[in-house]
Amino acid sequence: MGNEAIQFKSKIHHKKDLNLHYVCLTLETMALLKGKFERGKYNQRIWIEVNSQVKWQGGIVALGDGEGYITVSAARMKKLNVHFGEKVSVSLLPDDSEYGMEMAEEFEEVLNSDREAKERFQALKKGIQRYMLYYTLQVKASEKRLDRAIFLLNNLKDIPPGQEDFRRILGKE
Repeated sequence: MGNEAIQFKSKIHHKKDLNLHYVCLTLETMALLKGKFERGKYNQRIWIEVNSQVKWQGGIVALGDGEGYITVSAARMKKLNVHFGEKVSVSLLPDDSEYGMEMAEEFEEVLNSDREAKERFQALKKGIQRYMLYYTLQVKASEKRLDRAIFLLNNLKDIPPGQEDFRRILGKE
């Protein structure tokens, strides 16, 4: 998968054990992803676009038997006006961004003003970095995003290196 989009059609499936909706990446689709990713065909970040309407950054999860899936949230399904069992058009492009997730300006400001927070953030696993970025972006108001970024990064600085996890970053331990 170079810079050309991989396009395919898929039904919206439901994974009962996790209570989530997803589109399936068949063996044929997964084969198109091979060779361009150093860390394996499931360990990659991509841009997903469905029905040429809704676009987001995400990842592929192993489904079994060489297939994968991409979760489609309830909010995205509502925007797309699609339901379980309906067919959708999917387009995938590689995500070459640094974090695989948008960074709020407020979060970036805090990182740029706090060297220790920036060093600790940069040392985290990519998944924890994305979680912190996602959690910050969930609030609409700029002031609240700034408060959330400060809260998360201050918690991070208080955690001994190597012991970072979601609960501690959220201040729950």
